[in-house]
Amino acid sequence: STVRVMGEFGLTFTEADNRRYIGSTDRVMFDVLKNMHGLENPIEELIEMRKAIYLELIQNGALVWRDGIRELVRELAGTGHSLAVASSGLKRIIEYTLSRGEIRDHFHAVVSADDIPAPKPSPEIYLEAARRIGIDPAHCGAIEDTDVGVRAARNAGMYVIAFPTITTASMNFDPADAIAKSVDEIRITLLQRP
Repeated sequence: STVRVMGEFGLTFTEADNRRYIGSTDRVMFDVLKNMHGLENPIEELIEMRKAIYLELIQNGALVWRDGIRELVRELAGTGHSLAVASSGLKRIIEYTLSRGEIRDHFHAVVSADDIPAPKPSPEIYLEAARRIGIDPAHCGAIEDTDVGVRAARNAGMYVIAFPTITTASMNFDPADAIAKSVDEIRITLLQRP
């Protein structure tokens, strides 16, 4: 979606550019891109453009869930775990994505970039998620697919499982407590925790 936004201005947005901003907020990304390319459009307008394109992609089925992740969410919720989302994305998109994936009802809280101005690796988004579900961060586990996300959850004092994507696989996940290559590995790691 950012590729299409930048394309509107005759600019390219490469995979390397994408990796640079994964895990950050749209506001942080577009602040940098706006200054770098001398764009006159307000940041809010750029964010709205990206949001509209992203929602279009979701509605057209262009974005898919990682194998087994929705089943894991349902399993964890079914065994009494309190679940929260702590995402750098925009709330409307997160809510729509969870609802479309038929798992929204399994989450007790959704914390987004709209709620917390400080982007990851600041721990604020994770601390707020823990507060909303009423659990001490030290007793929370986080599943993260970016290096800044891993650092944010660790900074919040949580147990962190890194679950890299193809795009984020080259990032440094050393601060994570565990690195999973599949949903089954996440499940096993969580079950082995005291």
